[in-house]
Amino acid sequence: MVLAYWTVLVDLAAEADALSSEKEIDHANASLAAVAETISDILPTANVGVLREGLSVATAALSRVKAMGANDQSPDFIAGRLSAIVDILGYAAAATADDVVVETAKQEKHKAVLRLLASASFRDVDLAEKLGEDIEAVSASLNELHSIGLVTTHRHGTERYHNLTPVGKILSDDVIGRMEPEGRE
Repeated sequence: MVLAYWTVLVDLAAEADALSSEKEIDHANASLAAVAETISDILPTANVGVLREGLSVATAALSRVKAMGANDQSPDFIAGRLSAIVDILGYAAAATADDVVVETAKQEKHKAVLRLLASASFRDVDLAEKLGEDIEAVSASLNELHSIGLVTTHRHGTERYHNLTPVGKILSDDVIGRMEPEGRE
């Protein structure tokens, strides 16, 4: 069963053969405008499952509209709008943390690391010192955060520095809350 967000796209796919008159094309265009509004409303808070379902439904609708093979430019315009929706939902689904990632980031052992990385790049040893933890524990946390796509590592000479990824930054700001380094208000 498809979520209510995406039923308009399911209907559009089912009625793709009827996109031959100006009235049907106007209706499809209005429907896509409604889908675009829905996407803008849910995008900031939707979980990855909702976004992936929307992507799947939009991709199916796009395939159906393209399969019409109509010579009229209006169905091509509808296909172009659907392509934009597929692109937006695809990017959002790829850049959205799923529930496991969110729950992992909320674990106490990771919050302090994320809190510090929200303010600057750090080496393992610097993080360990600031957190008062042993380097093995900090490295284990960094490895786990890296494996779920919240932290990235780059080298500067022989030193390795850690930063938040864009998803890590969004998560630290929005899900965990705007986090300031400990001791700063």
